[in-house]
This record gives sequence, C-alpha cells and structure tokens, in this order.
Amino acid sequence: FISPADFIHIAEESGLITSLDHWMLQKACEQLAFWHQQFPQWKHLRMCVNFSGKELQESSLVETIKNVLAQTGVPANCLTLEITENVLIQNISQTIEMLHKLKSHGIQISIDDFGTGYSSLSYLHHLPANSLKIDKSFISRMRKNGRDYKISQAIIALSNQLQMNAIAEGIETFQQLQWLREMGCEQG
Repeated sequence: FISPADFIHIAEESGLITSLDHWMLQKACEQLAFWHQQFPQWKHLRMCVNFSGKELQESSLVETIKNVLAQTGVPANCLTLEITENVLIQNISQTIEMLHKLKSHGIQISIDDFGTGYSSLSYLHHLPANSLKIDKSFISRMRKNGRDYKISQAIIALSNQLQMNAIAEGIETFQQLQWLREMGCEQG
C-alpha cells in the first residue's frame, strides 16, 4: 500500500492526476450504485470524491461527471465533490464558474479541510458550496473551550450563517461527538 500523500503530488506534476481523478470518480460511483442496489433503504446515501485543482480547470469536467452518473445510474445529488480551500483560490473566477455549472446539475460541493489553508473569507460568499468540512486536526485536538474547540465552533457558526452544512472529519471519541452535536454540527 502507498499513501496518497506519497503519490498525489507526483500525479499532479506528471499530469496523471486527471486520469486518476476520472478513474476514482468512476469507481466511487460504481460502488455507490452497488450499495444503492443492495440496500434500497439507503438510497439517500452519498459518495464524496476529492478532486484536484487541475480537474476544475478542464472544460469537459461537467460532461465527464454527467456521463459517469448516467452510466452508473447514480443521482447527481448523491455525489459530492470535495475541493480543498487552497485549490479554490487558484484561478478563483474560473473555479467559481465551474462550481456553479456543477451545482446546476445537482452535484453537491464541499469545501474540504476548511480552516487549514491560507485563503480569505472574502470569496466564501461567492462559492456555490453545500458544506464546509472541519479538518480533523481541529477535531482531534479539541478540549472543552480550548482553541481548537472554539475554531470548530466558529466554523460551524459560519456554515450555519451561510446556510451550509458543517461536516466534522475524524471524530474518534464520544466526547468529540457530543461537543460537535452541542455546537450544531450536522454531519461527521
């Protein structure tokens, strides 16, 4: 096994990231379609797929995703594309335009690792995002009323004010779950 941390940057530098993203999207949607078929009571189950910044610059991205969804029979609202906030600020106007196109087809958008990048909050109200994902580094270090607790609380409050869902990554203890519920975090 090779960690993605060991090969993603190489795939991006070599230009193979687009092929890898397409393959991953296809496999993720095939798996979700299988689960929907095997477990009809879970038809609302969604799949989240991370996408690279290079992928968002491709004019054919919307058609590629629509084709995969059509092939697999997965409803568009069951697919969430996760984009890190650092990727969002690269070529921001083109990125926002692409995200609007994707969202207009029912595809969900999530800003991944929120709070860990160097981006400005000024662009946030322009993004057609459905959710903010609180990075697991904040969750794992949470202590009642500590800095990471307050940062998580602020991200949840911000997401609520912007009518987005808050998603906490890396919940490992009942105490973390309880605090996040008390803060109003919708998903984990």
